[in-house]
Amino acid sequence: MLVQLSARGLRPIAPTSSVFPFIARVTERADRCEPDEVLRARGAVELPSGFRAYLIDDLASGVTPADTYVLPPALRYLSDGDVVRIDPSRRSLHALYRRNSRHNTLLVTERCDNYCTMCSQPPKGADDSWLVDDALQVIDLMSPETQEVGITGGEPALLGPRLVEIVRRLGERMPRTVVHVLSNGR
Repeated sequence: MLVQLSARGLRPIAPTSSVFPFIARVTERADRCEPDEVLRARGAVELPSGFRAYLIDDLASGVTPADTYVLPPALRYLSDGDVVRIDPSRRSLHALYRRNSRHNTLLVTERCDNYCTMCSQPPKGADDSWLVDDALQVIDLMSPETQEVGITGGEPALLGPRLVEIVRRLGERMPRTVVHVLSNGR
């Protein structure tokens, strides 16, 4: 069974505080509020204030804090420790890291210096440096117990010092994690 990692149609049911995308860790603990966390609330519960956003299954009753979104059914598997990117203006959510998965990958660029015949992702020339910035934020929110992380693209080696920055950050935050870099070898 394939797990859907992104969806459009994220439905805000309260005003949004920003139109800019943001990255946050999912928590199911309403008693512990961190500024970089979104509360994943299941069922009809009162939503405490202070979280970056709220992800719920159905319309809430009572007071609804800003940045409350109804999750599409395909993303209701999101749970404690997962990391997501929410884009309020596009009404989209992307699961960037799943704590309970052994197979997490960071897409760090879509640029490439090769046209491999077997590649399902042809190279793009646009500036995608924001992907590295996102990856660094995700790393800071990942569980230190993560067993493996893949770094992929495009061609990650085109990042030069930024690739070194990513690997260094992984080493600092998760010293026991195995890191794989998918490269064309050029």
